[in-house]
Amino acid sequence: MLVSYQSSTQPGDLWIYDAGAKSATQLTFSAIASLGAAKLPASQVVHYKSFDGKIISAFLWVPYN
Repeated sequence: MLVSYQSSTQPGDLWIYDAGAKSATQLTFSAIASLGAAKLPASQVVHYKSFDGKIISAFLWVPYN
């Protein structure tokens, strides 16, 4: 099975999942090759009011340190 996977801590990549062997193999590596593979911080969901009073939801990534 071909699976597209991404999360708040990993960029999107394609994986092949072998149901018989119950294992996955990564096909693509979307992170920029010249940069070290550092973990991304987990995202947080934040809410704030816009100028017209509507509630806006967004993801926020806060760098380590």
